[in-house]
Amino acid sequence: MSTRVGANPFTRFLLIYFSVGHASCRRGTTSKQFCGTILPNEPDLRRLHELARRMILSLCHRSDIRARRVLTIDWRGSRCTRRSPPHIRLEQQPLMPNAHGMVSEVRRYPWKTALFLIAAGTLTGPLVFPYAVGFAMIAPGGVPPALSFFAVALAGLRQNLLLLIPAATIGLWVGSKIGLGAPHLEYWLDGASRPREPFSSILWPAFFWAMVTAVIAFAIDGFFRYALKVDFPAPEIHARLNIAWWRSVFASFWAPWAEETFDRLFLLSTIAWLPIKIFRVSGEGIGLSVALWIAIVATALFFGWYHISNERFFANPVPLIVQLRTILIVAPVGLAFGWIYVRRGLEAAILSHFIIDLIVHGARPLAEGRF
Repeated sequence: MSTRVGANPFTRFLLIYFSVGHASCRRGTTSKQFCGTILPNEPDLRRLHELARRMILSLCHRSDIRARRVLTIDWRGSRCTRRSPPHIRLEQQPLMPNAHGMVSEVRRYPWKTALFLIAAGTLTGPLVFPYAVGFAMIAPGGVPPALSFFAVALAGLRQNLLLLIPAATIGLWVGSKIGLGAPHLEYWLDGASRPREPFSSILWPAFFWAMVTAVIAFAIDGFFRYALKVDFPAPEIHARLNIAWWRSVFASFWAPWAEETFDRLFLLSTIAWLPIKIFRVSGEGIGLSVALWIAIVATALFFGWYHISNERFFANPVPLIVQLRTILIVAPVGLAFGWIYVRRGLEAAILSHFIIDLIVHGARPLAEGRF
């Protein structure tokens, strides 16, 4: 029988005190192996060991993402006696539990989760069509071209598949190496380990950060409009955009699945994993945190940059000050989504994205009377 627990000094003391008693090293043993010489009777030993094990594991479960050295207790047989004492050896075991309770471990690939994410981002693609038509109707000099809905849906289906198949499959594989991913979906669909926190624990953070970043976005747009006199439309927050609310709300059912699968699951996980792999970041110290924050910031800037393409409906090339405004509006949202993804999992990022889209593309145009 073997039990693995965290090996910081406090937990090591508990383990040796409760499980081995007052331990002393025999001549010839190394610093990585201790032999117990004074043991309590067997029933008491077992009970004390179980108590210590539970205490130590509770401490490990509250830890942050890191690689941890572990103690392995080898009972060497079914009975623990003075002639067969437990041997304790210190070994390196990479454990990277993140805030949503996942642990980087050898487990089967979550194919069902990958297929679900691909299907969700692909099948909701046609819902963007009414929003695209609305854009074409208000674009300068543009009467919407005579496009077949089925032709557009087929083109969108192909583009989504080309984007999401590699994003979902690679993202889940890379994320599992550093303790990231979609913990609840993997638990529901693929039988992965149960997340430490229930699904309900993601609801408040997702709603809170959606509200906060929406207020920040509106404030930045207001500064550019009233202080810098930039009255250019801001499609990313439905500002000065004469498109009916229902068109943009339909599109809000697609963007969270597709964008979060690509930006957070794939891009953020890959950017974080590469320096960890190349520079052999062990997880002890700040190395892993630095890699994750570099990935969060990089994907947030990328998230802001590609939203500039929406402004090209109104001007091409897009003025530099409008490009700057778009990045400043969208990048804080990307930072929040990245942080939520690392702390709570992909499901939380998708939910927060959906909530903020409902706020800026549903509640705002309704409040402005754009029916």
